Amino acid sequence: MKQENLRDTRKQDDEIQDSPQTCELPSLPIEKPQPTFLYDPPSYIRIQRSLNFMDFLMSMNKLCYDRYDPRYEHVTWEDLKVLDTSYGRHISLEEGLQQPELVSPRTKLRYTIERIFTQEDITHYWYRTFVICADFANLIPQFRELSIKDQCDLFKLNFFTFSWCINLEQIVLNPEIRGYPMGNGSFGPWRSDDIAEFLKKYNFTPDAVYKPHQKAMEDYKDFIHKNMITPVQELNLNEKEICLLKVMTLFQNEEHFIGNGKEICHNTTNFILDTLWDYQLTEYPAMTFDEKLRRHSRFLLLLPKICQAWYMKSDMHLLMSMFGGTNIDGIPKELLFSSNTNA
Repeated sequence: MKQENLRDTRKQDDEIQDSPQTCELPSLPIEKPQPTFLYDPPSYIRIQRSLNFMDFLMSMNKLCYDRYDPRYEHVTWEDLKVLDTSYGRHISLEEGLQQPELVSPRTKLRYTIERIFTQEDITHYWYRTFVICADFANLIPQFRELSIKDQCDLFKLNFFTFSWCINLEQIVLNPEIRGYPMGNGSFGPWRSDDIAEFLKKYNFTPDAVYKPHQKAMEDYKDFIHKNMITPVQELNLNEKEICLLKVMTLFQNEEHFIGNGKEICHNTTNFILDTLWDYQLTEYPAMTFDEKLRRHSRFLLLLPKICQAWYMKSDMHLLMSMFGGTNIDGIPKELLFSSNTNA
């Protein structure tokens, strides 16, 4: 009986080996790779704090632009020659930050395109721009926490990008702009015919050793459009985000400070980065996480572009100041030179 069972088993094994192998392995489900990071969304309290800060920036920004001395509500080109004697060219940076009105009267700002700028407009622009920047900075609680020395050092390091954001803000938010608004109705030209008109007047000045060329001015205009205006428009930055960009430019370069000053700048920068992210979460809820991350990164990439735009602009203004008769001295000249040497 055992021998018969053994013969049957061997026979079955031989049949299995001789038969074609048509059996297929069952397909296994392919698991999608899981993300290797965990995203912890910000709390409601943090988001609310960020949104409140954005609203605060809008309020203080409006306050800075609307603040003016009633005696200087209507300033004409002829008035600029009188104002030239009232600029605080002898005021130190420390005094200027504490009392900006000593550097320049708070004229009523007009970011309009009324006439092509002159040398007097350039002088007025830099003194008045310093007052705007000082007023803006002094309204920020974190800036007031810094020592006066750290405040001065922060302006020396960052005035170049901080002040350029004022131009950027006015250009991007005003679709009718066709030049660089100087804040008093004058503008730096973009169009070829406007540039030619400016050069005809400026280069005719007998004592103007430095004579700008049309190609240089058009190249600068092209750079600004391609590297500044277009990226901002593609990001669709609104006024709140541009205000946040201004604060970010003011508090950068924390590595130049020590002790309490470094800590304040470091914490403020982190707070600004968090605020930008939180604001995107509420302003653009339809965006995916990757889209928000890319937008956040492209926002930060504006900083080096602003630096490059500044160097091109400041080089031109410094040359016009030194050789063309533009009377820039005191705080603006100190900041223009220190911004170029410290960067």
